[in-house]
Amino acid sequence: MSGFVISTLMNYGKFARSYQFLSRLIFGNTLIYAQKKALSDLAYPCHLLIVGGGDGEILRHFGHFEGAIDYVEISEKMVNQAQSKSSFPIHWYIRDIFDFQAPRQYDVVFLPFFLDNFRTEQCEMLLRRLKAMLLKNGQLIVVDFTESPTALQRLLLHSMYTFFHWFAGLEVRNLPAMEQVILQAGFSKTRTAKAFGGFIETKWYNLNPAASGSALCTIGNIS
Repeated sequence: MSGFVISTLMNYGKFARSYQFLSRLIFGNTLIYAQKKALSDLAYPCHLLIVGGGDGEILRHFGHFEGAIDYVEISEKMVNQAQSKSSFPIHWYIRDIFDFQAPRQYDVVFLPFFLDNFRTEQCEMLLRRLKAMLLKNGQLIVVDFTESPTALQRLLLHSMYTFFHWFAGLEVRNLPAMEQVILQAGFSKTRTAKAFGGFIETKWYNLNPAASGSALCTIGNIS
């Protein structure tokens, strides 16, 4: 059992049906657009691990997939929503990522708006686990919020943390030092894309610094 089990702390399941409404109310289609962009350069066959994919809205935009997808999400209600959006086989794991035992190693690990749920020291432990799950020259793709220089976006970030603290049991109140932790874990950043005025960033990292900047696998027909 991990020292950082989060299953009894965070509960996003109550938002399983309303999450997309809340997301689009604040961000329009930006969150899903950022995830589509993150995976748009990916080619198959591929072993892909999606961690904290929530209600799986991104799965609607997969035209087809050749390879294997493992989907780790702590909320059963979120997984139930995600299962209705996939048109191809996926291996579903309803569990805390800190207790997940990977059945294989992966070409790509995808973290969509996930690291912002943790303290920096928790991220350090998580990145060590994820690094061990990647194949040599594997790729880590992170989509998440950033510390914005604008007062309005800082207020929005604070409001989101406060909302999910009270209604989902989220313990953290600030973003962790994601970039620092990822680089210290032995990853090399290859590129960055920004959205929503720089408030949201997609970052691609290679496990092996000598690997090329392009993705190792491609998802066909993301629309």
